[in-house]
Amino acid sequence: MYYKYKKLALVVYLTVLGLNVTVISYFWWDSSSSYIQSGELSLLVIAAGRLFGMLGVLAILNQLVLIGRIRGLERSVGQDTLSRYHRVTGYLTFIFISLHAFFIVNGNALLTGKNPASQAWFMVRTYEDVWKAELALICLFAVVGSSIWIVRKRLKYEWWHLVHLLTYATILLAFGHQVTLGTTLNKATVFGTYWLGLYVTIIGTFIYYRLLRSLVMYNKHRFVVTRVVKESGSVTSIYIGGIDMSKYEWNSGQFAVFTFVQAGIPKQQHPFTISYSPTDKDEIRVTVKAIGDYTKQLQQIKKGSKVLIEGPYGVFGQQVESERQVLLVAGGIGITPLRCLFERYARNGRKVTLLYSAKTEDDLVLKSELDLISKQFADVNVVYVCETAKSKGVIAGRITPELIKKHVPDLPGRRAFICGPPVMMNAIEKQLVKSGLPKEKIFSERFSFVG
Repeated sequence: MYYKYKKLALVVYLTVLGLNVTVISYFWWDSSSSYIQSGELSLLVIAAGRLFGMLGVLAILNQLVLIGRIRGLERSVGQDTLSRYHRVTGYLTFIFISLHAFFIVNGNALLTGKNPASQAWFMVRTYEDVWKAELALICLFAVVGSSIWIVRKRLKYEWWHLVHLLTYATILLAFGHQVTLGTTLNKATVFGTYWLGLYVTIIGTFIYYRLLRSLVMYNKHRFVVTRVVKESGSVTSIYIGGIDMSKYEWNSGQFAVFTFVQAGIPKQQHPFTISYSPTDKDEIRVTVKAIGDYTKQLQQIKKGSKVLIEGPYGVFGQQVESERQVLLVAGGIGITPLRCLFERYARNGRKVTLLYSAKTEDDLVLKSELDLISKQFADVNVVYVCETAKSKGVIAGRITPELIKKHVPDLPGRRAFICGPPVMMNAIEKQLVKSGLPKEKIFSERFSFVG
């Protein structure tokens, strides 16, 4: 069922995107065909610049769709997949906008006989609102640069998020530039109406799902921290309750975006996996490890603090179909989505093996809950692996192909779900494939933020 809806959602999304590209191309040709038919190199270059400009703005608006957490799209495809699309298409957006600036400047330089640098400066000083376009391009450079930087773990999430707010400035600046100087936009009233409608629809949808929906949810449920449990020296479980919690629907393996309202803790949005079984309707729980500045401060959260919740999101764990056997592989705090899936699959009568790896035994958080679940059901098994194992029942070392073969001899007939540090997930995926599990049966939760 998951694949059916995912395929349908992607078909609808790509169809709508294709229709918009077609509309833009039609009106671009209507306004620029005379330039192309003239055969003049300068006019051909300017015409190409116009097309890249409109496609660039469409690509920026498409970015808002991909990260807008639109309920129907997100539930069908998953925020993890949408986030990957967002990262990839972000570079395409940057290329389109850069080519727009390059072709427009060089096309006009060919017309006037100026060198490109002089022409660019002349346009900024002379043409109305060109400075907005230049500023939008600078903002886009900052956004792309910060994205590359954070991937290399050199920039904290808070700064990356702040710089990404420049995306919104880019959109507004680009719109002002288009209204003033956009030949295609100003030539056709129908296209102008369509273009404005596109902006209003996408930005309005984005504002609702990213900003207003959490307020609507809070008004309905009045979320509040009900209790706080210290799981280890660096991990805390935060339980959240509210009004009519049974009507707050979510599935095992999903995450939500939380804003905790308490003095001394930054009022920032951060994603955390819900780590408590959906059979318990009165509360939900997030289990947070102190990794970055924010998550360290969150260890001091108090009972009674208000909480804004956006979500739930994600389709991790919904990819199980006819297979009765399931393999779960967790690394460190990556146990949080798998703890819920472990119980869910056990209750559904599936044969479940959980391989749980951590650096130390203290990092095996939620171990008591996992042990309790494994005792309740006959066909479930937990294998604990630590680099520094001391206790009985904990294997010393790391997860290896030999360990997988020993504890999961029927691996090819299973589906595997992995969550943990990226390096660990990459290694486990390769091991599983070499051990005979088809790649299409391996799923990993990679949607994460620096905390």
